[in-house]
Amino acid sequence: MLYGNDTSTVTYLDVFNAIVKTLPPHKVARLVGGCVLLGDHDGESLGGIDDKAAINDAGLRQIFRRIVEKWPPPPTPIAGRDEGGDASPWKIPAAKNARADFLAALRKLLRRAGILRPGAADSPRSLRRVPVEHEHWTVLPQARDRRVPTLERILGRRPIFYQGIDIRPRLRLEPREVAHVYLDVSGSMDAVLPLLTGALRAPHRRGEVKLFVFSTVVGEVNPRKPFAEQELPNTGGTEINCVLEHLIAQPAPRTPRRVLLLTDGYTGQPRQDFTDELRRRRVDFFVGLTGPGTSRELEPFAKHLEELPSLD
Repeated sequence: MLYGNDTSTVTYLDVFNAIVKTLPPHKVARLVGGCVLLGDHDGESLGGIDDKAAINDAGLRQIFRRIVEKWPPPPTPIAGRDEGGDASPWKIPAAKNARADFLAALRKLLRRAGILRPGAADSPRSLRRVPVEHEHWTVLPQARDRRVPTLERILGRRPIFYQGIDIRPRLRLEPREVAHVYLDVSGSMDAVLPLLTGALRAPHRRGEVKLFVFSTVVGEVNPRKPFAEQELPNTGGTEINCVLEHLIAQPAPRTPRRVLLLTDGYTGQPRQDFTDELRRRRVDFFVGLTGPGTSRELEPFAKHLEELPSLD
């Protein structure tokens, strides 16, 4: 009615009052106190200082995504930039070799995220210097030797030799901390997936990374099977919060400290409670942007974000 021929029958105030009637009282207070109108309006806040906050609002972005999902297909498809459909079995495309500049930039990003570090062995275990207690005997009195008072009582004299313990560094073979890589497999990434899987195949087989694919769901890639033979879930859409939820589901001590996201960046906004929890667990996110077109939506959330060279 508001946008009909007879605009005198309903006003914006009527619409606002209708919204207020349907909301619980605590939500009405929030609406009245912090409402931002989208579009051209006369009056307060003409400078547009609230526009960015409104556009980045998680609820509003979800509304936009659902609206766009229902639009008729455009002449130039934008598959993978919405919430997709139902999850169905999907296979990773066969790997292809990428251009030298793209591979060099990707390897540099992998090293920054703690993968492919210079000198790293192929083994999933590495030598680390750890402190180890070392026992020795000495004629010098040792305050940490708790046997002394008991021996004095029994023998009537102090012992000749005292038990000493010192801390010495020692090399020990321990499991290497493995970074997690989440590869965006939504429809908008189809053109670059074979190149990314080609670059990730070797470090994944060697156990240097744990590789996952994500759309609006997450699937783990088996390092013992060829990529093209594995069926993984894929909805065709993109949603970053499925990745964050997958990480939070890990026991806190086993949560990876470094996570690499390879995506075109059209992922939606991360939920604040998810990012707060992962920040508490000290997880660092590295983002590599690639694809026909990219978005920097994840920049405020990432420790490091960079655009990889174009594949055109």
